[in-house]
Amino acid sequence: YLEKKTFKLYPDFMQGGIIDCSEYDDGNGKIKVRAVLEIASDKKILVKELPYGTTTESLINSIEKQAKRGKLKVTSINDYTTSDVEIEINLSRGYSAQEAEAALYAFTDCEISISPQLLCISEELPRIMSVTEVIGYYSDKLVENLKRELEILLNNLLDKWHYKSLAQIFVEQRIYNKIEELKDYDLILSTVQKSFDPYREKLLRDVTVEDAERLLQLQIKRISRFDIDKNRKELKEIKDEIRGVRKNLKRIVPFTIDYLGALLEKYGKKFIRKSKIDNLEVISAKEAAIENMKFSYDRSAGYVGTSVKGESSIMVSEFSHILLVFRNGIYKIVKVEDKVFIGKGLVYFSKVDGKEAAERIFSIIFREKKSRLCFLKRFSSIKYILDKEYRYYPEDCKLEYFTTRRNLHFTCYLERLPRMRTFYHLFELESYRVKGITAGGNKICNKNIIKIKAKKSELYTEDDNEDQLSGTEVIRRIKKPEPTFENQEKAETIIPVEPSLFDPEDADDLQTE
Repeated sequence: YLEKKTFKLYPDFMQGGIIDCSEYDDGNGKIKVRAVLEIASDKKILVKELPYGTTTESLINSIEKQAKRGKLKVTSINDYTTSDVEIEINLSRGYSAQEAEAALYAFTDCEISISPQLLCISEELPRIMSVTEVIGYYSDKLVENLKRELEILLNNLLDKWHYKSLAQIFVEQRIYNKIEELKDYDLILSTVQKSFDPYREKLLRDVTVEDAERLLQLQIKRISRFDIDKNRKELKEIKDEIRGVRKNLKRIVPFTIDYLGALLEKYGKKFIRKSKIDNLEVISAKEAAIENMKFSYDRSAGYVGTSVKGESSIMVSEFSHILLVFRNGIYKIVKVEDKVFIGKGLVYFSKVDGKEAAERIFSIIFREKKSRLCFLKRFSSIKYILDKEYRYYPEDCKLEYFTTRRNLHFTCYLERLPRMRTFYHLFELESYRVKGITAGGNKICNKNIIKIKAKKSELYTEDDNEDQLSGTEVIRRIKKPEPTFENQEKAETIIPVEPSLFDPEDADDLQTE
């Protein structure tokens, strides 16, 4: 501030910890404070520093509370704190230290938020100020105080120099002899004052009555022992000090900076920073939650939820969002609930969060009702508002095939017409580009497709294991007799087998060669 440079000051806490000041606003705002955790092994975490405002007891209580709620999997907590903090957290089998670390920060007092407010009394009124304003105020005040101190020191040095000059002249010129015979005290004082008139130019100011009285206090013994040379040396030293003080008064701001630098050099090592400043990664409760609930779909009754028993299910947490894809072209995203009726037209459901969900690619084949032609569409990213319904294929179409698997080889059997030479169409799924969910599909061929078979492609080496990515396809897969065409390998036909998923007439079309 004194150098007129920009600066930022961040808080420090006596208990240490890691702090994130990204939302800190110059004395106000918010600060995230984290405990320092040390992963001792895959099953053990040590707490080495506490967040400000917590104790070992309150921290342990918060961990035990969340463990009872199922947010953490902890077998025991041991407090070995002495002069240094050390809390040992032992984890359950199958629960990694990395997962536990995220959960500790998300659910317990291992991470807290502090909202400081710099409320000051300014000009006799309360006012919320910034650190920059406070530092500016006290820096200016320090400059004024040091300036006043130098002025007082200068006056004292000038008085000291003036008196020593008077004493030297008083002794050297033997002024004391002029008052030996005088009896009247006032006359003595005036005689002393007038005796210095010839030496006025050697003095800083006129000789006052106080100066005269002070000289009269010199004892004869001291006068006889007065050392002129020593007095002259002291006068020179005082004069040098006066010169230095006047110089510092002219450069009062650099003098203040030097003053602060001397304080820092003397005491700085005793007050080192204890809190480490870092940009902390945001760990949301949603990301750290344990997926310990089973979300199921009862196909016969049309219910989904954590209290529903069904043959199709996925593991979720209380914060998960679930994608529901229906046979009629509608999809929506819902929260995890105990039991909700959605009907019998569900073809797929999965979580929409996590790495696997981000990498998931949906592939569908739908038929245009008017032309009876089939189109293939691939899409991945899904943007949504909770509980709002969206379409993933045009309204005047019917769904023929749905999967999240990749690297598939398709054989589409065509309706037999006169003069046709080829009765099937082959293609690789990966030859079609992945587009947005609102994009139109690509026409597979100009013929009516009556049956679809799919098997794992041999052209692509990506390991897919023919499994979905954290989702459940409700369309069943059943074996059909091998086709009689030449050079056709055994394939798996994916068809709907229940009227609840497709109209009966659609099932007839798909199963008729």
